Amino acid sequence: MIKLITNIFTFSAVSILAWYILTAYLQVFSKALRSQDNSTDKKSTLPLKTLLRITIDASKRVWFISKWVDKNRKKYDELLIQAGLSKKLTCDEFLAIKELAPVLLFLIFFFVVDLRAILPYAIIMGFGFLLPDLWLKDCIKTFHNKIIRAMPDALDTLALVVSAGVDFGGAIDTYVKGNKGNLLAGEFLRVKHEMDLGVPRPIALKSMAKRLGCNTLSDFTNAVIQSEKMGTSLSEILQNQASIVRMRRFNMAEELGQKAPVKMLAPLLLLIMPNVFIIIFAPMILKAIYKM
Repeated sequence: MIKLITNIFTFSAVSILAWYILTAYLQVFSKALRSQDNSTDKKSTLPLKTLLRITIDASKRVWFISKWVDKNRKKYDELLIQAGLSKKLTCDEFLAIKELAPVLLFLIFFFVVDLRAILPYAIIMGFGFLLPDLWLKDCIKTFHNKIIRAMPDALDTLALVVSAGVDFGGAIDTYVKGNKGNLLAGEFLRVKHEMDLGVPRPIALKSMAKRLGCNTLSDFTNAVIQSEKMGTSLSEILQNQASIVRMRRFNMAEELGQKAPVKMLAPLLLLIMPNVFIIIFAPMILKAIYKM
């Protein structure tokens, strides 16, 4: 019984540790790619990127893996764009991480936990295969939250400039110049470039909403397109959308505050309570054993 409980706690601890190691690994990889893009030194090498490149080359030689990569490339290309990682992490590199994660988890559990059955290792490797997807989903959620936080100020700026008599393209230029480095400003700048190339404004806005997959941004683009069709004031539409987005952001903050105690419950039960029980009951159990 004691061995079973020990294995359960060890499994939980190693799983949490593996999750944080993989997350840190991906963050370090993204920062390394960013520093390489900004660096002019071509001799600098990235061991992490080299490892992924080896994995990519090896997977191309295995028929069923290469077929799986080709089948999922479009899907993960879209997800990486929605997460804001398309310039830091290519689709092939992310799929290579999905291939490496089960192997790494298997090696960790093989050397740390004494599991003699095959089924636990199969479950662990399946969990490792899904870990990058969970991380990517979290990155998408974080990226969308950043867009939602930036939207009210952006819409206020656009509404103010449009109400002053400037067209929508000029309003986007004004916002982008004052918010360089902003994620939303980069997306608006891409819309402006598409409009300058002759793409109609509704199509450019729909393309941005579809590319990012953010519902709040989709509502904004639909409202702007509808105002253009109906001939209503664009500045009023932008002001109304800014108020709506602010209300959604406030509601989202309240919802996160209400979820915080529930999220704290799992770490409390898995990490803190077992230690408390060990400190309280371990001396009593040892004393009873020695008396026997």
